[in-house]
Amino acid sequence: PAGAALMLAFMERYLLEALRYNFPVILAHGNGDFAHALSDAVDATLRAVATPGVSGESLRRRALKIEREIRRLAAHGTRGTLLQLWDQAVAALGASADAAFARDAGRARESLAIDGEVAHCDASLPARFVRHAWRAVQQQKARAARVRIEQLVIRLENILRADFARSEAALAAPALQASFGSAHRGMFDFRAMSQLLSRGGSHGVFRLPRRRRIEDVLAVLKAQRFFPAAGSAGAAAAGEEVHEFEFDSIDAALEAFRRRLPDVAQLLKTLQVADLEVAGDYAEKQHDTIFATFDETSVGAQDLEFFPDYFVCLASDGAGEHGRLTEALSSGVPLKVLVQVTDLVEEGTLGAGRFAFGLRASRLASATMSLDDVFVLQSVASNLLQVRDRIERGLRYAGPALFSVYAPADGGVLPGYLQAAAAMQSRAFPVFTYDPAAGPDLAARLSLENNPQPSVDWPIDRLR
Repeated sequence: PAGAALMLAFMERYLLEALRYNFPVILAHGNGDFAHALSDAVDATLRAVATPGVSGESLRRRALKIEREIRRLAAHGTRGTLLQLWDQAVAALGASADAAFARDAGRARESLAIDGEVAHCDASLPARFVRHAWRAVQQQKARAARVRIEQLVIRLENILRADFARSEAALAAPALQASFGSAHRGMFDFRAMSQLLSRGGSHGVFRLPRRRRIEDVLAVLKAQRFFPAAGSAGAAAAGEEVHEFEFDSIDAALEAFRRRLPDVAQLLKTLQVADLEVAGDYAEKQHDTIFATFDETSVGAQDLEFFPDYFVCLASDGAGEHGRLTEALSSGVPLKVLVQVTDLVEEGTLGAGRFAFGLRASRLASATMSLDDVFVLQSVASNLLQVRDRIERGLRYAGPALFSVYAPADGGVLPGYLQAAAAMQSRAFPVFTYDPAAGPDLAARLSLENNPQPSVDWPIDRLR
């Protein structure tokens, strides 16, 4: 009994810390960090609107009361954005409150600097957290790619427009008349103007092969399905679906990658041709031969950094998937794989022909480090907010990445956060990061940051 009481007191410490400082988290949108603690958002708001000292104490108390209600709602499964849950909390508390409460609640709400989905530490958190981070990184990559593509389209269209302006068709009387406003058309003899301008020498400086080449490049850039522009008359308008990059199986992600590889090669070739045409450096005798042989076999790992990565979310009971995980991560495909571990002591059934993914799950990430060029992060759900920078680093890594996260199934005797924190504290599921880009050797690449007292064999805490 004394040992059980000590264990519960020890675990309660983590629960209290988590409720105020770690969870719920806000999966924010826009610039800046993709995830914030609810407590940080409320604290920032109070610093902005609450008067220092006694005069601002009532506002602080009311805002913290709303924060506690939001935390209660999230813990009981209520989903929504921060602003939505703020309104629900105010409505739940407002029945027994006065006008001052409504006024202070409104002032604090207007000063909230961030918004996004509110997520509690439950079994769904790893998928929600890492997927949200992946989407934020991919959106930034897509914005940069769209800027490059749109600028090339504008410059190539200007080249064609300038060439047409010097063509015989553009200098014909009807075209000249159409280029003038209706109020001034009667002031000019457009037939004489056309004859005069046509004496200027050669018109339409492009030879037909170059015009066709530029038109083909424009057609590919406008129809590509990797980075569709919102509201553009591109692939979606042509009845083609935009490429998706989120999958729930390794095989589906690999199949999609292989199926799209010819499109990847075509877009890469088109971008290079467009750059040369815009710069005026395209030499037909040299470049026609080079690009005629450019296909999917010409695509390298560095070329794939321009394109979106493939996100795969695997559950711990996906036995067939885990057997192929090492093979997939070593294939060169830009995979970002999340493995959600729910049980650390599950035993594999003899003769079942399946990958026993219980106790071995805690060793999956460390085994993957042997691939050398795969980014690996292992953590528990209760520690995701603390390692958000490393999660983002892994999602930006130019290569495959594995995220192994332990989050126990919902409905257990103890809250999920306590089980996750205990797994980390007891070294059953320690936190570590292996970043191949961090340095030349294991000492530079491997980080044990965030583990409790990593320099000792067992963490020691004093309880009072």
